[in-house]
Amino acid sequence: MKAITAPLVDPRDRPAFLALFAVFMVFGTSMTIIGAALPRILADFNWSYLVAGTVLAANAIAYFSFTFIGGYLISVWGPKRTLVLGLVTAAAGLLFFAATPDPLVNILLGALMGVGQGFVEIAVNWSTLRLDRAQSGRPMNLMHGAFAVGAILGPLALGAVLQAGLDWISVYRGMAAIFAGLALVVLFVALPVEGAAGVTAAGATATEKPHRLGRQPAYWLSFLALFFYVGVEL
Repeated sequence: MKAITAPLVDPRDRPAFLALFAVFMVFGTSMTIIGAALPRILADFNWSYLVAGTVLAANAIAYFSFTFIGGYLISVWGPKRTLVLGLVTAAAGLLFFAATPDPLVNILLGALMGVGQGFVEIAVNWSTLRLDRAQSGRPMNLMHGAFAVGAILGPLALGAVLQAGLDWISVYRGMAAIFAGLALVVLFVALPVEGAAGVTAAGATATEKPHRLGRQPAYWLSFLALFFYVGVEL
């Protein structure tokens, strides 16, 4: 007897999953191009490692913080608006990043990218969990595989740009255009839950009080662990 394999996601949800997959792959690329360009940034802008580290730290802190804030935003706006806001915000940061060697400007732009990336992270994960109607975990596994592929493509894209004799800054401008294009795509895709207000956790009823994770010490321990992990990872 042949084993029957359930589809990864419901056929009705495939356009949404493919859109999220594309977003997360490009998102992964955006996370690695700054590190890949660091030698050129240090040389062209005459930055110290302290300045470059501060730019990266601003991006990481904003990314982590707004992933946290994005969870609350989804409960008010829903996943689509949160995701579009994240894509547009990240696009704005990418569009102007490295336009000037001024460290303060680039610290602020790096943080702006982190804000958008945080919203993208939480909106994609939130939506992917709800597309996984069978609760198999497979869609989330594949989604994070897309992130890994994008993260590998970032340095490769930068290398291709430099090999072609183009300015390394053009990578950021190209990424900004792709993010803006994906924002338009997301506007026309039906995500699983358009308005997240009133959505309860799996197994909870509408009359139950929400569980306050903030009262659990393990919650804050995980919060701090992830905070430092994100910074070290970037």
